[in-house]
Amino acid sequence: GLGLPAAKVSLGGIGLRPDLYPISDPATTRLYARQKLGLPHTAPIALFLGRKDKYKGIEISVQAFAQLQSRYPDLHLLAVGPETDESQAMWPKYQGLKNLHNRGAVSDEDKLLALQACDLLVLPSVGEAFGIVFLEAWLAGKPVIGARTLAVSTVIDEYRDGLLAEPDDAGSLAHQIAYLLDHPERRAAMGERGRAKVLANHTLPRITDRVEAIYQQVIDAHRGTAKTLPRSPSQPL
Repeated sequence: GLGLPAAKVSLGGIGLRPDLYPISDPATTRLYARQKLGLPHTAPIALFLGRKDKYKGIEISVQAFAQLQSRYPDLHLLAVGPETDESQAMWPKYQGLKNLHNRGAVSDEDKLLALQACDLLVLPSVGEAFGIVFLEAWLAGKPVIGARTLAVSTVIDEYRDGLLAEPDDAGSLAHQIAYLLDHPERRAAMGERGRAKVLANHTLPRITDRVEAIYQQVIDAHRGTAKTLPRSPSQPL
């Protein structure tokens, strides 16, 4: 769209270390994580993971959860992440909302436990440039729901490894959560495909190799150009 030559544009991404997100027996891991966090052992759990800014979609997530309570009375929402002035002003409106678990900033260990304990991740953020939390959820074998923005749509393959909800639309988000709750086999398949995608494209070694290759391409192109252009004595090599 900017008129740049396609050959000079490279798509990179974020790299993670899969060894920091161990997954062996999913059912056993899920139960252990729930026991450690004091969560119900068998009830469905949706996870919001991120700083509780408005643009991240924390209130939209809570509103969607509230809409689903009559249809799924055993559904739980676990909200994990640093509080903000916006979120602290928001919570009093939802006092008494059943099955809502609000946690603040947590350690890396507890963040992993939250990912292992949940059944799906919701992050309807309208301000993500990429969304590393999606990769973290996938490494834990969980499907994700993001906002239908240009950036997030390039990360999530809809109906393959996750779903997209309309931005700032609690009803749309509730609909997508319900879809995953109603289709456990598809939910599990999306999580498996997401994990495979991260292992194939977004590990730290793969991203490092990709960035190094881009540097090398630029250096090689520069060297090729330098051979055909005169260089002044003061021009650096």
